[in-house]
Amino acid sequence: MNNPSEHILKGILRNVEGDATLPQGSNLKYLVQALPANGEYPKEGFASTLSSRWPKVSAEYRQYWRERYGKLRLGDIQPIQIQSDLVVVNMIAIDDDGVLNKDALKQCFALVGKEVVANNSSVHMHVIEDESVNSLIESELLKRGIGVTIYETPSDA
Repeated sequence: MNNPSEHILKGILRNVEGDATLPQGSNLKYLVQALPANGEYPKEGFASTLSSRWPKVSAEYRQYWRERYGKLRLGDIQPIQIQSDLVVVNMIAIDDDGVLNKDALKQCFALVGKEVVANNSSVHMHVIEDESVNSLIESELLKRGIGVTIYETPSDA
């Protein structure tokens, strides 16, 4: 171990029950979601809920995909300013088979992390039921001192 401080988590991870489309906090918030690289915006799940609240999210993703046709890659991100205190980040991290690509997600988190640190912000996301995602959150976000809040919809909702 070269530098022990490299292995100490600096950011705080919070798991809360609630709606990720209504992130908590008074600072600038980055709400992240994983999307496919094929230009198809999901019609169900969290992405659908998010685009129902803010149609701009899915419309701008589709435009982004058309503008970058043939150039859109796993690991790309698309930040979209939704409100003065909210940025939604479309992370291109789902492959053509509909599988979450961990290498792409790591690259997306790294890019988001740079932007969040530069803006002294926090990251918010809907829960992803995959233990390996937690290690990516730790390595790419928490170790940069970024606060991360993960929202899980209450079971009776």
